[in-house]
Amino acid sequence: MSEETEVAEELTEEVSEGATEETTDETVTEEGDKETKTLLSDDEGDGAGDVPVEYEFISPDDIGEIEMTDAVKAQFDKFNTQAKEAGLSQEQYQTLVEGQIKQGRVDVQQAAADY
Repeated sequence: MSEETEVAEELTEEVSEGATEETTDETVTEEGDKETKTLLSDDEGDGAGDVPVEYEFISPDDIGEIEMTDAVKAQFDKFNTQAKEAGLSQEQYQTLVEGQIKQGRVDVQQAAADY
């Protein structure tokens, strides 16, 4: 077996063994202390940010005003519950809602064009 093949096999084994380990982000402070936080884990760490008591959607200029009918309010309420269960931060919530609104508008425009 060649030396390259042995090295490749060793690397593959190391990667395979490490695939189930947690991913961490390590930062060194000015004092030289290492701060480590878990990015992907089941320990409900601070990787996602703080979960707010209540989510607030702030409509950006490129989306504009949203008419809050009973149906729209019900959709927001349902998503707020799901977001809280998923442990989303306010920023993550805002990003997802904006994306869904923008995609919904594209879908409506496409459906109208296809008609």
